[in-house]
Order: sequence, then structure tokens, then C-alpha cells
Amino acid sequence: MSFSNNIALPQRTSWEVEGELRETLYWPCTSRQARSVMFMLPGNPGLADFYIDFCAVIHEEFLECLDIICVSHLGHTRFSDNRGLIFRNKKTYNMASQVENIVAVFDEIDKEYSRMEERPKMFLCGHSTGCYFAQKIAERRTNRINRVFSMFPAIGSIGETPRGRQLWVIEGELRETLYWPCRSRQAHAVILLIPGNPGLADFYIDFCSAIHDEFIEHLDIICVSHLGHTRFSDNRGLVYRNKKTYNLDSQMTNMVAVFDEIDKDLFPAIESIGQTPRGRQLWFMFQPGVRHVLAGVVDMIRWLFPLRAIHAMAKGSKSLNADNSHLVVDKMLHGPCVNSVLRMAADEMRKISSVNEEFYRKFGHKFVMYYGRNDNWVPIECYHKMCQINTKGKVTLCDNGISHAFVTLHSEAMALVMTEMLKDELHCELD
Repeated sequence: MSFSNNIALPQRTSWEVEGELRETLYWPCTSRQARSVMFMLPGNPGLADFYIDFCAVIHEEFLECLDIICVSHLGHTRFSDNRGLIFRNKKTYNMASQVENIVAVFDEIDKEYSRMEERPKMFLCGHSTGCYFAQKIAERRTNRINRVFSMFPAIGSIGETPRGRQLWVIEGELRETLYWPCRSRQAHAVILLIPGNPGLADFYIDFCSAIHDEFIEHLDIICVSHLGHTRFSDNRGLVYRNKKTYNLDSQMTNMVAVFDEIDKDLFPAIESIGQTPRGRQLWFMFQPGVRHVLAGVVDMIRWLFPLRAIHAMAKGSKSLNADNSHLVVDKMLHGPCVNSVLRMAADEMRKISSVNEEFYRKFGHKFVMYYGRNDNWVPIECYHKMCQINTKGKVTLCDNGISHAFVTLHSEAMALVMTEMLKDELHCELD
């Protein structure tokens, strides 16, 4: 037995690529040469440690033949360099710089494995925003990738959820609007649903959803709340409070104007991840002034409170398990890291705005895509639209109740799903 067999996994290292130091986790196979390599691309906040349980389950299943590599996002975490010193990266990175460097990381991985006698299969595995990075690598290095596995892919909100919301200014009045788009590029029919008093469009979600499911291929449904009858979030995620009152005549006049706008085919398609339910809720946090204030607050908390108290507060939030809450406090809850996470999130809202349909129609056969049923970042309508776009690949919908942020509570469950996906690709002996 060699010494390497006694080293606990993952192996942890820092790796300089094009002048940027990357925190890197590595699970090597037990064979002298890997038959396949999985490059794991995290979602935001981009901490590789969140994926240890997930990758460990997969690696144990394919111990003989699969290498796994996972890297943290640039600037999102503090980590020990190869001398054991804490590396504090105070720079912030936008999406473009993250993409450029992750492509360079892939090139280094590919170059290293290309030196082997038999080149192994190369797999990309992305989660959420990591799927966008995987797509960008695949667009540029298509011939060097065997398969892309996309889990809860935040690659563009190509259509709103059946609970999709749009705010619509008609003759100076802001309308809360719900929209159920059909799957086809052009609807054959449109229903404008006009609520009774008290005029809350949300009351009609179940009703409209049942109709839309029956005619999903060719029917658009639009439902608007009455003016002044409800508070709702505007497109910046701020609560809109209309303090005016409207009589029946003014409600009717504006409703006719709503119909006229629909009739002119001016209803906007929603194509931005920032317009997803979760995107609208958090949009204000990503603005430059706000994120700098939040980063300052984080540094102040670390200065005012003992570390034990901060750990207790993080654990008490119950949004993370004990291990992940410790990771967040120790590695990510620092002003510069928080600023980097929010800076990239702001870029996600702006730049992940539409799917590269031409790419998926041409190279969709390389993709295995896994969508959630109740996902506020990647609404289920994205799944329906992708089924229409990517007819060559495998596009599936979760039946296991796994959440978008699976690394918080469902790492093992998602790893078992991923293992089944990989079995079709890997032809090594399994126990």
C-alpha cells in the first residue's frame, strides 16, 4: 500500500492560473491512469468546500476510474496557500473575468490529461451559475468535452414560471401582472383574465395553471390585479405601495388600455435571471452601494463579536448544516469575499439574460440537464422551454424533492442522481 492511499480526500491545493490563485480540491482515482475526469463548477457563492460531500459520494462509486477536480470562484473565499499561509484576495471579479479564468483552468486540466497514453473522457459538472461557466467552456472547447452535466442550470431565464410576474406601466399606472407563456414560439390564442373584487391576481394562480397545463403548447394567459388593491414587489425587488384610490370608471379606462397593449403585441418577454422570483427578491443587495455597506457590516461583526458567537448565529439560522455554517464563517464571511460574491451576483442578474439557443440546438447532445420543480432561480418554465430547444440531449425534471441549493441539505441525494447519470458514461467495474 502506498503512502498516497492513506491521505484523506479531497487533496487540497492552491493553483495559479494566468496569475490568479485558485483554491482547488482533488479526488484522484486509485488506478494509475484515470479513464474519466469530472471538472466540478460551483454555483454562487462559489465555495468548493460546499461540494465535498457531493463529490465524495460520486468518487467512492467510481473510485477506480474517475478523477474529480473542483475549484472555488476567484475572490469568494479565504484559503491556505501551499505554504500554509492564509491567502486574502481583496480583488473583485465580474462575470467576464471569472469566465476567462475558468476557461484557462479547463485548458490547464485538459493539457495535463492530454499527456497520458490514453486521453480520458472529459466531463463538466455545473451547478446553478456553474452551468453558465460550463456552457461558456463548452462553447469555446466543444471538441474537447465529452459530456456536460447541468444541475439546476441558471443559464438564462428563457421564460417565466407559471407564476411569472411582470410589472407593466399602462398610461402611467403600474400594474402587477402574471403571465403564463406557451411553449411555442407564437401563441395561437391569448386569455386576458380579469379578476373580480378584491382584484388580486394571485387568487387565480391555481385556476390559470390548470388551464395552461391543458393547452401549454399554444395558449398564453395574462392576469392583472386591480389598480391600488395590492402591494407587490417592483422590478428592483422593492415593495410598491400605491396610495391612490380608483373608482369604477378609472379602473375600466385603464383595463381597456391594458387590452389595447396586449392587442398590439407589446407584452414583454421576460428573459433575465434577475426577473426570476428569487432574483427580484435579492436584486437590491447586489447594487454597488448596498453591497459595499453589507461587506462593511460583515467586517464590523467580525470585529465586534467573538468567533464563537458568530458561529452560533450562523448555525442558528438553520439554512445550512453545521459543517457548511462553519465554512461560511471561517472562509467566506469576510468583507472582500462578501463584496466579490455580491458583485458576481449583480453580473449574473444582468448578463445571464437569454439562452444560446443556436448552441443548444447544435450541441445539445453533449448535455445532461437536471431541473427542479420548485426553483425560484430556475423556474419550471425554463425546463419546458429547454425541452423545446434541446431535442438532442437529455433534459430531465427532478422527482426527488431536491432543492436548488442542494449542497445545504441534499448533497447525498443529488450525488446519487448524478451517479446514475454517470453510469451511462463510465464503463468501469462497479461494486
